Amino acid sequence: MLHDHGARLPRTSTARRSRVLSTTAATLLSASVALAGIASTSTAAQASGPVVIKLFSGSGTVSLNQALADGFNKSQHAVKVVLMTVPDADYNTALPRDLRTSAGPDVFAPSALVQEVTDGEVLNLDKYASRYGWAKKFSAQALAPGRVSSKGVIGRGPLYEAGGQAGVVTGIFYNRALMAKLQLHVPKTVSQFAAELATAKAHGVTPIIASNEDGLTGHLFDMLLGDYMGAQGIDDVIDNVPGSNLDNPDAVAAANKLASWMSSGYFNSDANAIQQTQSYQEFGAGDGLFMVSGSWIEFGGNFPKSFSYGMMPFPPLTPGGPYVGMESNDLAFSISAKSTHQDQAAQFVNWLSTPAAARVVVGVGGGNAYGLARIVPPALNQSLKAQTENVYQLVQRDNGVLNWLQNQGPIVNSDFPPQLQLLMAGKTTGAAMVQKFAADVTADRQATA
Repeated sequence: MLHDHGARLPRTSTARRSRVLSTTAATLLSASVALAGIASTSTAAQASGPVVIKLFSGSGTVSLNQALADGFNKSQHAVKVVLMTVPDADYNTALPRDLRTSAGPDVFAPSALVQEVTDGEVLNLDKYASRYGWAKKFSAQALAPGRVSSKGVIGRGPLYEAGGQAGVVTGIFYNRALMAKLQLHVPKTVSQFAAELATAKAHGVTPIIASNEDGLTGHLFDMLLGDYMGAQGIDDVIDNVPGSNLDNPDAVAAANKLASWMSSGYFNSDANAIQQTQSYQEFGAGDGLFMVSGSWIEFGGNFPKSFSYGMMPFPPLTPGGPYVGMESNDLAFSISAKSTHQDQAAQFVNWLSTPAAARVVVGVGGGNAYGLARIVPPALNQSLKAQTENVYQLVQRDNGVLNWLQNQGPIVNSDFPPQLQLLMAGKTTGAAMVQKFAADVTADRQATA
C-alpha cells in the first residue's frame, strides 16, 4: 500500500481489507511448537487450573502478542492466554480454516472482518462493550473500524472487533534547528501552517520534504480531507457507506489547497522523482523544514543521531477545531463465535483497553498508546517521544481518527501515485483529481457489489 512505513502498517477498514502483518524481526515459532503448549485439556484439568484462551498470531507479531499474553497472565490467574502461531504467509488462509472449529483460536486479529462476520465466525461484542464501558473509553471513530452492519458496511452496526488503542499516527515532523532559526511556532490552523511554508521558502528553506514517486504526498492530502470533510465524512467514503460521495465541494477544496502548495514551490523540487527512503535522507540532512508522515519514521535508524527533529499534529481548519490523523491499532481483536470460553476471551480483550496493555505495546516498540499520559497543548520544546504520544492522544480525544483514502480499494490505491504526480507537475487540477478518485470509488463499489 502507499503508506509504506515498513513494519507498522495500519489495519485497513474496508470490506476487502486484508490482515497486514508486521515483518519485524521476531523469533519464528512453528505452529507445532505453539500448539504443543495448548493441547486439549480435560474437564477435570480445566477445573483444577486456569481456563486457556488461544490467541492467534502471525510469526511477525509474536513479540508483541507474547508480551500482551504475558502481561495479561500476570494480572490474574483464572484465565491464561497462550499463542497459536502460524507463519505470516499462511495467516490469511490458516485463520478462516481454524475459525470453523471449536479447536481454533478464541481471540484473533481479523484477516477479512466483513467476510468473517458474514460467515458467522466472529462474535458480536455489543454485550461486552456495554459490560465493560468501551464506548466511554474510546471515541466513536476509534471503534468504528470494528463495526459491521447487516449489509456488510464497515463503521456501522454491531461491534465485532475491540481492544485498546495503540499504534502509529500521522502528523507533521519538523527540523528543530530550522524552526528556531525562523522563529516559528506550532500552527493552530491550516492557514497558519501555510504561512509558515511561505516563510520558509522566503528564507531559502525547502518548506516540505516529500516523496511522490510513490504517492506519499497522499499523507498530507488525507489529512486535508479529514479537515475539510470531517473524519466521519471521509471514513464513510472509505468504508463504502451508502450515500457517501467523494466528489463534493469540501474534498475539492482540500485538493485545491494541496495543489496551491505544490504550485507555490513548497515541496522539494525532486519530490516526483524520489521514494520514501530518499526523502528521509534529504530531511535528515537538514534540507527541509517539515515532513508530513507518520510515527513509523522514528524506527529503523532513518536519520543521523545528530539530527534533531520533533512532531506536532496536523492543524485544524479553525482555531480550536478537532485534530485529525491516520492511526493504526495494534490492540484491536475479535473473538471467535465458536469459542467455548467467550466470557474469558472478553476479559482478555477488555484488558487490552487498560493502561497496562498500552504500556506493553510501547515497551516493545509498538508506537504510541491512548490513555498513558495527560494530554497537553502541542509544544516545540517537548521530547519527540512525548510529542508523538501526545499527537496520538489528541487525535483520539477529538474523534479525529482517519483511515487512508487509498485503503478504500485497489483501484483508488493504484491511481494514487499517478494522480498526485500529475498534480505536483501541474498537469491536473484538484477538482479533476477528486473526480478521478470519486469515479474509482464508484467503479470499485460496482465491482464488489
